[in-house]
Amino acid sequence: MAYKDALKACFFDLQNAWSDYNSSLEGVPISSILREKYINYSLLLLTPIAPQFTDYCWTKLLGHEKSIVLEPFPSSWSYDGRLFFEERFLQKTYKTIGFRIKKGKQLNTAAVFIKNDFTEVQLHVLAILRKHWDQKNNQFDDQTVMKEIQADEVLSKANKKEYMAFLNFYKEAVPEFGPFLLADKPEINQLELCNNNKSWFTKQLSAQGITNIEFYDSVPEGDLWDKTIVEQAQVYIPTANVILVQ
Repeated sequence: MAYKDALKACFFDLQNAWSDYNSSLEGVPISSILREKYINYSLLLLTPIAPQFTDYCWTKLLGHEKSIVLEPFPSSWSYDGRLFFEERFLQKTYKTIGFRIKKGKQLNTAAVFIKNDFTEVQLHVLAILRKHWDQKNNQFDDQTVMKEIQADEVLSKANKKEYMAFLNFYKEAVPEFGPFLLADKPEINQLELCNNNKSWFTKQLSAQGITNIEFYDSVPEGDLWDKTIVEQAQVYIPTANVILVQ
């Protein structure tokens, strides 16, 4: 089991990330320095699993003088939670669009609806979470958080099902990605991030018949899009719709 997990992390996940990066360049050549780093790191990561194979590639194909088993194992850079969250946001947004694509129907246009403002209830939840965030131990004091949630005057009048889903999302996301998520205003420009990756979305969705995709951070004019779906969007949790445009 550990072997499979190691192979997935050291080879398949890295290869998929490289492929996604390559496709996002839209034909712009990758620098030789970056390409060389990718090959070297791939071989170094695989060495504990397949040392004979990687050593052959390292010495015979790449021309390194020393055996790869004598090279130090790659050390990780500092964790950039914001970068990983942006990648997760893009992947989740893509899945949200895919969920709207109905099999057997000719649909060619997608729209993603982004929200940039928290509701009053959500702001109260964020304030409580900020108050009880333990930066040193990278965790929340769950018992204290729940006591204050239950005692909060605004939250006592709100829909518990709605704010509990929001609370649980942030209780899980903040320790993984960082306390920047607790800001009253989203620190990530969701619209800009989506538009910067529009070519990636288009390429991923083209196999499903989608030829055009638009991103909105306000209610679009006209009756083309279902306003109910637009209004369901939340900060960092966009909604999407897919239709046929002649």
